[in-house]
Amino acid sequence: MGELIEELQQLRLTSYNYDAYHLPLEKLVIRAELNLKSKSKNSLVNALGAYLSDEKNIRAIWDGLDVLERAIVTDAMINRNYLLRYRAKQLSDEMNQTLNEKTKMSLFFINGSVPIEIQKILVKFIERPQMNVQEQKLNGKLLRNYSVYRYAEDQWTDWTNIIKFASTGKFKVTKAGNLPTKATLNKINEIVVAKEYETENIGLLEARNGADTHRLYGLYKTMVAAKVLALDGTTVILGDEAKAFLSMSYAKQAEMLFEAYKNNVDYDEIMRIPFETFEPERACSAEVRQPIINVLRGLPEGQWIKMDELSQEFYKYWRPFIMEHVIGITEKSEYSGYYRDYFEGDWERLERPYLDILFMEGLGPLGIVDLALEEEEMERDFFDMDWRLKVAYLKLTSLGAYLFGKNKDFKDPSAKGRLANDLWIDEKMHIRVGNSLKR
Repeated sequence: MGELIEELQQLRLTSYNYDAYHLPLEKLVIRAELNLKSKSKNSLVNALGAYLSDEKNIRAIWDGLDVLERAIVTDAMINRNYLLRYRAKQLSDEMNQTLNEKTKMSLFFINGSVPIEIQKILVKFIERPQMNVQEQKLNGKLLRNYSVYRYAEDQWTDWTNIIKFASTGKFKVTKAGNLPTKATLNKINEIVVAKEYETENIGLLEARNGADTHRLYGLYKTMVAAKVLALDGTTVILGDEAKAFLSMSYAKQAEMLFEAYKNNVDYDEIMRIPFETFEPERACSAEVRQPIINVLRGLPEGQWIKMDELSQEFYKYWRPFIMEHVIGITEKSEYSGYYRDYFEGDWERLERPYLDILFMEGLGPLGIVDLALEEEEMERDFFDMDWRLKVAYLKLTSLGAYLFGKNKDFKDPSAKGRLANDLWIDEKMHIRVGNSLKR
């Protein structure tokens, strides 16, 4: 039994409470203009199921729809019926057109969604729009308006330096949350090439622990996920994969960390959005993250892209990239901290900041993208202001293109001078210097 028949069987035979996306069974039969002798529910279900499974009928319905009706169906197909009625009204207002009360478009929506059998036919007529972002010509003068963080060829030494620091036993984390302490953050920021993000009002000086950083926090979480680092109480030690990691070239190290980030289920960008109290009902961070990264493979290498423009492309063509996975999201009630309310959807509070976090904590620390950051004012109360970071522009680096499978000619910087495997770990888990192949 297919989804279409199952959905039709769940419909009421008749109802006085319906809209264009939730018609009762008898109304759908009338819209389809089916003349049936038997009026039993089974007969109606079988007849309507057969009618809506026929490509000729679906094509005929589609050809008879007006511009607004086609736009609503297309939007529902692309966005998995997310905020369907809200989007339908929005499209109606944009086109200054009212939806026909007797629209045959309703035949595509069974219980408020398009069944898979109808989708498979409709995709032959509906071409999913491709994201289209324009290259931004940014000169040095304009970039001075932002905090710019570029991929550096010697950035690969950061990972080995962090491993070396962990081998000293001085890499400490908090008891609550296992977050790098302030002293640890300061030390790591001293030994890495790619420093923590700094703007006028945001930076390491204001951070209490690892949770208040972005670049260092993201790198720490990814290295733990890759088992290059591990936790032993309140101390970070060398992980099971540290020895193998140090024997790799930079390119292979980057591949290992990138895979760890993509598949990390213990890190959730949603819960990292500053000044929000979101909590997804279903833990599925990797399921949300990976399809987005697949879309980003289409970014042009070495060209600055305006983040607002990229965000709008996601908004137009893939709006439910979070909500289709998490089932629902709750947030602390504004009336009481003891209760949680269902979050009803707001792009500028959830999806756009999510993308910022993905770039600042996930892809940026690995050198996959260059970032130009700016501050966003967040009003805390009438007398005080807070700020959070957001991405203004981003650029896919040569390393990012390599990891995305687009740059086969990537030149591994670790091949110049000191190799990654100049560091190795002995049997007592102490880091030694010298070519490990000679020991």
